Amino acid sequence: MNAQAPRVVRFANAAEVAEGVAGQLLDRLIQLQAAGDVNLCLTGGRTANRMYESLATQAAESDLDPGRLH
Repeated sequence: MNAQAPRVVRFANAAEVAEGVAGQLLDRLIQLQAAGDVNLCLTGGRTANRMYESLATQAAESDLDPGRLH
């Protein structure tokens, strides 16, 4: 795995955090699915729940295969 330099991303509010993180997570899940099924552990909380809603919306229009996401 290649180490990447840390980066700071700033968002104006929780809604932007949820949308931005969902997009990044979706991109990574699609990358990982190229090698096989993916296991994902979810946490709770208001911001996390907003992110899951955004992830579901974004995933519906993506190349993510929900059948290979556990």
